[in-house]
This record gives sequence, structure tokens and C-alpha cells, in this order.
Amino acid sequence: MKTIRIISFIIAIGLTVCLCACASYQKHKPSSSDSNNSSAVSSAVSEPTASVPSHNHGFDPYENMPAEIKGVTVRFATWEDHYTKINYVGEKPMANIYDDIGIKAEYVDIPEAGYVDSIIRMVASGDAPDVFKSGSKNPFPLTLDIAAPINRVSSINLNEPIWDQSMIETATIDGDVYLLNTIGSPWSSCVVLYYNLPIFEENGIKSPAEYYEDGTWTWESFKKCIKDVKAVNPEIQGAMLKRDHYLNSKGFGLLQFNHNSSTFSSGVTNKLFAAHNEYKKMQSDGLLDGESLVSVINGECAMAASTLEVMKFAPIKASEYHDDIGVTYLPSDTEGKNSLVISDHTMFGIVEGAKNPDAAGYFIRYWLDSQNYDLTKHIYNIKEGNFYYENTNHVSGDKFFNFDDAGAKLVNMHSKEDFWSVYNDMHTSGSPATNLTNLLTEVKEAANKKINDRRYTTATKYPDDVIVEQ
Repeated sequence: MKTIRIISFIIAIGLTVCLCACASYQKHKPSSSDSNNSSAVSSAVSEPTASVPSHNHGFDPYENMPAEIKGVTVRFATWEDHYTKINYVGEKPMANIYDDIGIKAEYVDIPEAGYVDSIIRMVASGDAPDVFKSGSKNPFPLTLDIAAPINRVSSINLNEPIWDQSMIETATIDGDVYLLNTIGSPWSSCVVLYYNLPIFEENGIKSPAEYYEDGTWTWESFKKCIKDVKAVNPEIQGAMLKRDHYLNSKGFGLLQFNHNSSTFSSGVTNKLFAAHNEYKKMQSDGLLDGESLVSVINGECAMAASTLEVMKFAPIKASEYHDDIGVTYLPSDTEGKNSLVISDHTMFGIVEGAKNPDAAGYFIRYWLDSQNYDLTKHIYNIKEGNFYYENTNHVSGDKFFNFDDAGAKLVNMHSKEDFWSVYNDMHTSGSPATNLTNLLTEVKEAANKKINDRRYTTATKYPDDVIVEQ
């Protein structure tokens, strides 16, 4: 894989829009030819292209929009001000949507804390927004409490190649789809490994990208990189690596979701504990002493695992550092095998009780189409942009979605780190492993209750007698 150099700030903040149930609801039956239009992990990043890949293939997805939807205002519930915050890219589609497709859009300002509960209250008062966002702090399955089945609206064609089927699979229950995102969406992200190029190049140390290129990029070679760097200069930090990123790359998480059966299960196994101990060993060996991505940028740390969009928050001038940072995938356990791509689960849906569900469907289609953004200001206009699309364009089996924060919220914990606090607390009665196992059993049951409550609500509220082949 070619070494990738950073030129500008990557954009990848997730945003989830929700399509509601009211107006012409119809059940979408996926055709047998449905595909995820995604590729396996590539050994090389494609060369730069002039623009973001197009999914429209010469047709107008808004051509058959009913006249009664023209001029309708879609209300999008969000805590982000896309008009004034320069780090966000929503100002262009919000400004252009009426001229482009004939519907209007406005933001409904709802604080991120208590977001789902606030929308529930708005629906009860008759003031429901139309579209919502599901993300890390308001995650699936909690957002099922406000989600309408998107496939019951007439304005969304789920067979379009624009949709990221690997993500849709994770938000589908008994054939009903509740959340969407697109391939190459501006509102998606994944975890990658950044590294300081001069540290490796100037000291003749084999780089992570070089290991990846020859098929030997494993956790053992990751550790060798750090040891080689510290042998040259013990003052350089080895790597910043979060426990979640290490475990998730191997397919381990505390709360696991099986999209085939639409059920959650506990991920607490002996293999999880073994991987956790491997991580702690790297810590105790002094290999994971990296403080931040900024430390990598400044040449104080060799490597850091972080999300693609985080670079836009780095307090640097891109022009000063663009030649100093490399990007590649996380290591794997086995030579010649790729690690799982840890993918952001930010998605959008229609609010159940929305007044304009069909118009909301058109809004989501427009909002998630990268063609409607000026990404040159936000995503690298060279190889990094293509790396971003490579990493968001995978089948679900190549991705890992972390639902641990959702599990924490289901049992009134602050975050997923509280689970490990239970495990590490040696003052509690019983063994740490048993305590964590029992807690995750409670979490699993709460998560599956959300799924089953949604099943019951959908079966009760929405007729299933009209099935449309798309």
C-alpha cells in the first residue's frame, strides 16, 4: 500500500437522519439481486480522483417527487449548528436543497444530552421533528424508541447503489430498516493508524505501511516498530492505542449484535479476557505510552490509532505537517490477513410521528449524498480522500461496530469504560470476570428488549399488506 500523506483536514462526522411513519407507508422487499456494492480491504489505495465518486449513474433520484411534497419543510433534529461551525460541512446542502430538489429544510436544536427523550416528548406534544441522528452518544438500539421503519416510505429506494448495505444490515429488524448511511458518506468514519514518517524514514526503520505492503503487518510487527524506535531514541513515545481499538480490531466487544438474527449477546468470553491481558501487557511493557495524535504530529510519538475525522481537530497548520504523517490500517493477528475495520455507527432515520415522512426520505437521500457537499475544503483532495472511501466501503463482515456505549447507557452507566472499571475493581465481592459477565447479561437483556419493543410497535402501527418490489 502506498504511503499516504496528510494534506488537509479529513471530514467524517456522523449524522443520522430518521424517516417517519405517517403518509404513504409501503413495505420494501429487497430484490434477490441486492448487493452491498462494497469491496474487501484493498492492499493499495487508489490514485487520486478529481471528485468524490458518484452514485447517481445518470438518473435523478428526485425526478418522480410528488407535487404535494414540493415546498414542504423537513425538520432535522440536531445539536450541531451546520451554518456557522466551520468544522462541519452541512451548510452547503442546507443552503441548496430547495433550489436543487424543491423541498425546504430547517434545524431543530436539541441538546445532545437527553436527545432521544427530548424527541419522545416532542412527538407526544404533536411537535415532532422529521429526521434524527443516531450516533455514539445517542446510539442504536436506544434510537429505536424514536425510529420509524424507513422502508415504509415511498421516497427511499433501498436498492440504489448509494446505500451502505453493510451499515443497513446493522439497523434492520425482521426486514424493516430503521437507519441509513451511504458509501463514502461525509458522515461516517473508521479507525486508522497514523504514524510519524520522519521517525521511520530518517532512522531506517521499516514503517507500518511497508509492513502492510508486504503482508506482514501484525501486532507482533507493531510491537517491533515501537521497540525499533525506542532503540534509536528512548525518549520517543511508542504508540497511542485505546483498549477498544485493540479489542475491536480482533472482533471482540462487550456487547455484540448479530444482524442476521437481530439479537444482542454478551461478548464476555475467555478470548476477550485473553486479548485484554495482551493489551495490558503492552501497557506494562511501556509500549503504549503515547499521549495523543498531536504527539505523533510533533514527532514526540511514533504511532497513534485514531479516527479519520480527528485530524480536523488537531491544533496544527496542515501546510506545515502534511509531509510528516503516514496513514495505514490497524495490524492483524496473522500475516496476510487484514484486521477488521472499526467503523463508526453514525446513521440517520425518520422520526416516528413525523408529519412529513416521505419528504424526510428525500431529505435523507440528499443529505447523505457526498455529491451535494464541497468536500475540497474538508477532505483531502488526494490520496487521503481515497483512503477514506476505501475504509468506509466494506461488507459488514469486514467491519466492526462497537455497541458498548449503547450498552452502558442501557444500564445507566456513563460510558463503556465503566464496564472495565467493574472488571478491574478488586474490592467487589466475587471474581472480576464473574461480575462483568453478570453485568453484561443484564445489558444484553436490556438491549434485546429495545429490539423486541420495536418489533411489537412496528407490527402494531404499520400495515404489512403492501409489498413493493424496488
